[in-house]
Amino acid sequence: MAKYAAKTTVTADRSKQEIEATLERYGATEFMYGWREKEAVIGFKMQGKMVRFHLPLPDRNDTDIIRTPTGKSRTAKQAEEAYAQEV
Repeated sequence: MAKYAAKTTVTADRSKQEIEATLERYGATEFMYGWREKEAVIGFKMQGKMVRFHLPLPDRNDTDIIRTPTGKSRTAKQAEEAYAQEV
């Protein structure tokens, strides 16, 4: 199965800016996003109601992150780059 947004050229920062601008355009009065070890969170307030999404993040110790497709161990830098591609 193809990875979500694997072929996009849009940066994460640009996506965040677009989400925030869209929420403002539709009347959101609050906006937040953040992350912790295993999930990202996005939330906003609109028409007096709070909406929050909890999105699971890949495990940093997953085999696809710490090993190459041929099974070799990745360096810490390589693993971080592989993780960034997963997110």
